[in-house]
Amino acid sequence: MQDNSGQSAQYAFERAQALLRAGEFKAARTQAQEGLDALGPHPGLYLVLGRAHTAENDDDHDTAAERAYRMGPAAFPDDPDRWPRTPSSAGPAR
Repeated sequence: MQDNSGQSAQYAFERAQALLRAGEFKAARTQAQEGLDALGPHPGLYLVLGRAHTAENDDDHDTAAERAYRMGPAAFPDDPDRWPRTPSSAGPAR
């Protein structure tokens, strides 16, 4: 397993974020979750995961989004600068 601050985590984050921005919400969630599973906690991946769930604009995704948004601070409790800030820019409107 690679350190979660390495290039692989950054690549996974950038790829997931690009998918999110392209409106590929399911693919963004998959990329973010796969990155978390393979590389461990990464605040950006939690943020993308939460935003991708939020962007679905469906009640079934609300709980998953909230859980993802809480995981960043839970994983990095002593480092608030790494916590996701806000779910406000979830991606393109549908």
